[in-house]
Amino acid sequence: MNLSSLTREYGSVNAPVMMKQQTLKRRANLLYRLRKHGITADTKQRVIFIPYGESPWKFPQVGRLSREFYFNIQFIIT
Repeated sequence: MNLSSLTREYGSVNAPVMMKQQTLKRRANLLYRLRKHGITADTKQRVIFIPYGESPWKFPQVGRLSREFYFNIQFIIT
């Protein structure tokens, strides 16, 4: 990809960088909202820890993180 094709496709050269920043901010926001509910997550291993017996789909952030950012769900015994 050269400069003219990037400009034509995204409107500016900095658009791909901004798209990456937006996805990182979206992931951080989803994790923040999930942690407000008391759910823990390990971002390096991409695992969401949910207490056993709770439905993970009760939280919409779990579905979005697993679908968009390939997080796994791990049930823990509390």
